[in-house]
Amino acid sequence: MIGEIGNFNMKKLLLILLCLPMIGFGQCISGNCKNGKGNKTYDGGKNYVGEFKNYKWHGQGTATFANGSTFTGRWKENIRNGYGVSTWSNGNKYAGEWRADDRNGQGTFTWYNGDKYVGEWKNDKMNGQGTLSWDNGDKYVGEWKDGEKSGQGTYTWPNGNKYVGEWKDGEKSGQGTLSWANGEKYVGEWKDGEKSGQGTFTYANGEKYNGKWIEGERVIPRATKPANLIVNNIEFKDYNSNNLLEANETADLIFTLNNIGKGPAYSMSITVQENRNISGLNYKKTYQVPSLEPGENKQIIIPITAAMNLETGEASFNIQVSEGNGFNADPTDVSISTQAFIPPKVEIVDYLFSSATGVIKPMTEVNLQFAVQNTGQGTAYDIKINMQIPANVFSGAGNKYAINKLAAGEQRVFDFSFFTNKLFKKNKLNITADISESLHKYASDKTMSVKMEEDISNTQSLTITSDVTIKNIKIDRFSLNSSVDKNIPVNSKVNNRFALVIGNEDYSTFQTSLQSEQNVDYAVNDATIFKKYCLNTLGIKEENMFSIINATAGEMSQEIDLITKLVKKTGKKSELIVYYAGHGYPDELTKVPYLIPVDVSAANLTTAIKLDDFYQKLANTNASKITIFLDACFTGGGRNSGLIASRGVTIKPKEGSLSGNIVVFSASSAEQSSLPYHDEGHGMFTYFLLKKFQESKGNVTLGELSEYLNDNVSIKSLRVNQKEQDPKVNTSSKVVNDWKNWKF
Repeated sequence: MIGEIGNFNMKKLLLILLCLPMIGFGQCISGNCKNGKGNKTYDGGKNYVGEFKNYKWHGQGTATFANGSTFTGRWKENIRNGYGVSTWSNGNKYAGEWRADDRNGQGTFTWYNGDKYVGEWKNDKMNGQGTLSWDNGDKYVGEWKDGEKSGQGTYTWPNGNKYVGEWKDGEKSGQGTLSWANGEKYVGEWKDGEKSGQGTFTYANGEKYNGKWIEGERVIPRATKPANLIVNNIEFKDYNSNNLLEANETADLIFTLNNIGKGPAYSMSITVQENRNISGLNYKKTYQVPSLEPGENKQIIIPITAAMNLETGEASFNIQVSEGNGFNADPTDVSISTQAFIPPKVEIVDYLFSSATGVIKPMTEVNLQFAVQNTGQGTAYDIKINMQIPANVFSGAGNKYAINKLAAGEQRVFDFSFFTNKLFKKNKLNITADISESLHKYASDKTMSVKMEEDISNTQSLTITSDVTIKNIKIDRFSLNSSVDKNIPVNSKVNNRFALVIGNEDYSTFQTSLQSEQNVDYAVNDATIFKKYCLNTLGIKEENMFSIINATAGEMSQEIDLITKLVKKTGKKSELIVYYAGHGYPDELTKVPYLIPVDVSAANLTTAIKLDDFYQKLANTNASKITIFLDACFTGGGRNSGLIASRGVTIKPKEGSLSGNIVVFSASSAEQSSLPYHDEGHGMFTYFLLKKFQESKGNVTLGELSEYLNDNVSIKSLRVNQKEQDPKVNTSSKVVNDWKNWKF
């Protein structure tokens, strides 16, 4: 290395030092140039200012030579002797001790290029202890002899390499340790700057070779039996386990090197080369394995890093294994698909405010539900969300959220609870979600606003899954609510029209023997949105609206009794709409169907709501129109893995079991199940029921509604759930000829 042999030629330096112009005759310009202090010029351009004795330079003085060199220091009879500073015209400089016109003792020599030696000198050469620092960052600290590194010393390189040991004539010789910045290390004998003799080499992967070296090369033991090397068990492991190396991703190429021969393998060198020049790939290209005994194997792990400029293609890695005695392995090729960077786009695509009171006001806890979705084509990583709230607003829990990974089209739904104090006086409340991802450029912040005292309602969160591929991804923008949950038509109110809405979803909380999978997906959301349609579209006044969520047996019985008594007071002047979403179940012996409160077990139906009794109570009100919508089934299987299964079993009342002015819309027929529509967050039946109300703005006959449900539910259920679901209408004999013309 340049730093190791130095940046100067010592012989040329000595010539410069020894060829200082000789002192001759001249003219004394001022002072006493015989004995004392004076200023004297000489032939050839020399000049001396200082002390004289017997016309000679003696004592402290400065000599300037014709070539521009100077010396300031101690003189003895025209000879430099003692401490002094010599400066050469080329910029070199020495400051230190002199004796007999040579550098002797402690001194510092600085070269014009920045190299610097600080240490001992003898006979004008570096001798003894000293430190030489080169301008390129190399440094030697140790012993010198006749201007060369000789003896014990430490040499360091700016890249982190370091040698500690013996030197001779400027070269590493004797015992020494060389440590490389990459983790490799040699401890042993050296000669003429090369590893020579006995030594131990430790590779970066921890493997060691201990043996003989000649001129820097390992002495390979001669084979007595053949080794046989093979490469097998090749694996590719990438960060997201999709067997595709993507930009900004790390991965490992892994294989096993086996020796299946009868003799040991020595000094194996593994070379890895990508042959198609795919840009953006970084990997280590060479590996060393000192030895493998017969039957022994070694796992080799090659880390690969894909940069942001990775191109789309197929990288072809060639693996070559050479062995010291020539027992090389057959070359192996490995192909890996690569994918150029595809940017993600992380944003909040929808949000909802809700509260138990239905309005946002001071001192009341409010829930902000928001959906974060990756609407871009690439995968986003390390997503962080920080909720920023104004003064006098307090978060109910934490205000930070994190997502490790979000694939294209994928989303997450979060709930952020907060409340204000009485000092919050603004009409509008703004909450900003500060969003970042690993690359800090593909996420958008979102400010979500709501007016104080604005009418809001509880809305259930949705969980939507998304299957996507890398190419031509079609991203459906995720929404926290279905299309039927928005733009609900508004009509005028109708006197004496009543509604009872029940949504039973959470059975597992009330019955510890049940799992959450046995709850009824979206039943609360079904009931919540149906209630909104009752109030806005179907003409129900607030005081005539009765709604219960996750109702127990006592609550259901009490609510049914209350509304039937009120309706009965107005009799034929009244109309009644009933909606139920939840589990149904049949008695195992009588096959009589029941509506199941959240605290009632299918094993004991004593306090369940018997469907025939329920119908009879409604008929006894003498209401002019009673329309019932049941998104439940009674087979024991349905939306979820039920109570036993789902929303239960299809209602198929016995003939003659309905009386009064009753029409019953059931979600499914006979032995079918009532199923969910996950993409919309509703029961399949309820979604199309609401959709028809939305499209018709409530101006629809029951006959038209029945045809619409039959056409749409049956087809969509087969497409989405791969199961049949055919809605059914049952009526009492009293209205069998009239019900199709009923309108809301």
